Amino acid sequence: MPAALFILFFFVAIPVMGQEQLVLLKRDRVIGRLTEGDYIYCKMKDRSLREGIINELEEFSIITNNDTIPFPEIASINLRHRRGALPTIGRGLITAGVLYFAVDQVNTLIVDGQEGIDSGVVTASAALVGTGLILIYSKSKYQRVGGGIVLRTIDYTSRFYKLN
Repeated sequence: MPAALFILFFFVAIPVMGQEQLVLLKRDRVIGRLTEGDYIYCKMKDRSLREGIINELEEFSIITNNDTIPFPEIASINLRHRRGALPTIGRGLITAGVLYFAVDQVNTLIVDGQEGIDSGVVTASAALVGTGLILIYSKSKYQRVGGGIVLRTIDYTSRFYKLN
């Protein structure tokens, strides 16, 4: 029985150790991670776009099903799965603006002597919703490479390696 477990562990662990990852590092912190099999969108320094499925990660290049992309030619990478704080804050502002307007309308129905829509509430609600929309849609999906952000291909021995 112990021999069977050892063999099972050995054959399961070997493929995991062989998987390399492409990481974007900023001040020794991982801000993006891609592995073999992920779809990648790159803006190049010559302003062209390249995309494809990552087949292999070399030390200084990405081999996709369409092309080989050297790291020094990459200007930015699309990290669609990455969500920052700005969209979250934007959704909160939109919710606050809608709730503020709705609560004021309910208050108008309950309190005697108040009629119509208060222009101050409309202005404040519109400002909250507008600011929230700007925060949601202003963030670029692409992460620029350079200026402290570097691309690295890592393997299982790196401290940045993460099992998926």
